[in-house]
Amino acid sequence: MKPVQLLASTLVTGSVASVVSTATLAALAKMEGKGAAQPVNSTSHWLHGENAADVSGVDAAHTGVGLATHHASALFWALPFETWLASHQPRSSIELVRDAAVMSAIAAIVDYGITPKRLTPG
Repeated sequence: MKPVQLLASTLVTGSVASVVSTATLAALAKMEGKGAAQPVNSTSHWLHGENAADVSGVDAAHTGVGLATHHASALFWALPFETWLASHQPRSSIELVRDAAVMSAIAAIVDYGITPKRLTPG
C-alpha cells in the first residue's frame, strides 16, 4: 500500500471509530443518567484534572479538548491497524473482526495498563 493510501485509510478508519465510539459513549452516559458530553469531557482530564469528568455540559475547554484528544487517539490506533491490514490481505469478515478486536485489546492494555493515569483516555 502506498503511503498516501495508508494515510487515507487511517483517516477514514480512525474517524469512523472516533464518531461511533463517541456516539456510543454519549448514549451510554445518557442511559446512566449523566450528561451525554461527560465521557468526552472526561478525556480532557490530561489538561483540566480529574474534575473534567464531572462537567456535564458542552464547552470548548472540556468538550473541544476532549473531542480532539479522542479523535487523535482513534487516528493513532488506526495507523497500526491499517498497516497490519495492508500487510495481511485479503481476509474474511471474521478475520477482520478478529483483528479489530485484537487491536482494541492492545490499545486497552497500552492506554489503561501502561500509560500513566494522567494521560489515559478518561
